[in-house]
Amino acid sequence: MKDRQYINFLFLILLIMYPIIGFSGFTLPSEISAIPTKSSSSSSFVDDGLLLIEKSTQTKFIAEVLVNGDVSDLKNTISHLTSIDVRGTIIFDPNDINQIVHLAVIVQYNNHFFMKTSEGWSSWDSLKLEDIVPYKSILTNDIFEMDIVNGLEGLSGSFKIYYGYVNKDHDIVYTSMPINLVVE
Repeated sequence: MKDRQYINFLFLILLIMYPIIGFSGFTLPSEISAIPTKSSSSSSFVDDGLLLIEKSTQTKFIAEVLVNGDVSDLKNTISHLTSIDVRGTIIFDPNDINQIVHLAVIVQYNNHFFMKTSEGWSSWDSLKLEDIVPYKSILTNDIFEMDIVNGLEGLSGSFKIYYGYVNKDHDIVYTSMPINLVVE
C-alpha cells in the first residue's frame, strides 16, 4: 500500500514539473487519490514541504479553510449552502528567496481534476501532463500568501487540494498532504 501511495505522490509531483521541463503523452493513473492525508486539531494546517528529489527543504505550507468567513477546523462536514474559501501561505526555503517560481494548484473534486489557471479553474480530466500550466509565476520574498479557492458554494462532494511551486533549479516543492474538504 505504501509503495502505491508513494508512486501516486510522484505522479502528482510530475504534473507540476511538466511546465518547466516538459513531458509528452504521459497519463496519470486515476488512483492518484490514494495519497494519505494529515490531520490537524488546530484551525491552521501546517505542512512541511516535499521535494521530488532527495534533497531537504525548509519550505513550510500553511493552509486555512474559512466557512462563511470563519476559520474551520474541518472536524465536521461542511454544508454546500455555505461559502468556502481556502487560503495558503508558503514560507519559502532560504534558497528560493528572491527567485522566480511557478505556482500550481490542483484540485480533485470527486473523480474529476481541475487546475487553477490565470483565468480561473479549468477541467483537467484528461490527466495529461501537457495540459497543465502553472497559473502564476512570482518573484519570491520570505512569505507568499495566496487565495487557493474563493467563494465555493453549491457543490457537494469530496475535494483534495494540492499547491506548491517549481523553483529555478526545477525542484518541485509541494504540499506533502492535500487539504481535504467534505461538503454535503
